[in-house]
Amino acid sequence: MSCLMGGMSGSSCADAAFDARMLVPEMTKRGFSLGYSSALSATASCITPIIPPGISMVIYATAASCSVGDMFLGGYVPGILLTVVLLVMNWFISKKRGYEPTRTHKLSAREILRITGKSMWALLLPIFIVIGLRMGFFTATECAAVIVVYSALVGALVYKRLRLHHVKKILVESLQSTASVLMILSAASLFSRYMLWENIPQRAAEALSAVATNGTVFILIVVGMMFIMGMFLDTAAALVILPPLLIPVAESLGVDVIHLGIVMVLMDTLGGVTPPFGVMMFTVMGITKVKMSTYFKEGWPLILAIIVVCVFIAVCPIEMVVVNFFS
Repeated sequence: MSCLMGGMSGSSCADAAFDARMLVPEMTKRGFSLGYSSALSATASCITPIIPPGISMVIYATAASCSVGDMFLGGYVPGILLTVVLLVMNWFISKKRGYEPTRTHKLSAREILRITGKSMWALLLPIFIVIGLRMGFFTATECAAVIVVYSALVGALVYKRLRLHHVKKILVESLQSTASVLMILSAASLFSRYMLWENIPQRAAEALSAVATNGTVFILIVVGMMFIMGMFLDTAAALVILPPLLIPVAESLGVDVIHLGIVMVLMDTLGGVTPPFGVMMFTVMGITKVKMSTYFKEGWPLILAIIVVCVFIAVCPIEMVVVNFFS
């Protein structure tokens, strides 16, 4: 779901809020613990910003003055790899705990085709968004309005599930979810301003340039630095402040700007699902009302799996194969 949401919203906070409100109740009904359901919803939101058209990649590309298209191309391999690893981890944990699957039998080819056909209008939405943005038919802000109109028309005329009396409930739930997320982002933004006031990002970049001796050491230090900053800084702030400071050091050590951006987006997003001040973590906890201790106890294997993937991507820039192929 988060992989699909990456092609629709591009926002990790929006994805975390959506999963927490829509999927966690269904998971708990099927026997999943509330803590694990919440942790899975938060950690899966790490996929969303890296799957095109992720908002974080647009922010980095703007701050780094590099190609948005190349950033999008670079995001496919890490996004798919994260999706596969989380699917495998969820399968092992569910198997160990005896969580029941959604279906009790394997779908036949005919059933798959039938379900795909019924879902086609919904599945076309992320393709529609990517093509619209890439071809310049609309901006990101205009895209949001287009999605609302498209979803309303499909829900009312194609699937015939959306009724007039649903509108009030949709608006109220949207306002409640948005308000809680904005409160969290406001608090994160305030803390970001304090860090800027104290020149902490600038000092960290200066220390990094003095310590890094080669590209591998540099990128591993960036991994640790972005992970820690992601716990305190909101993604937009970190990706606006740091690229101009880090890119000169990266270029002098032979690190590609696109690869640096992918690593920064991955690690900064990962910091958002970990204590003490992870934005997506608090977004999910605010909706599901789960305690932080329960969240971390249930979610640490998922967080550890994402860390391993991020370190692998940092050391082995396999996404650059796709970027170089299409460039």
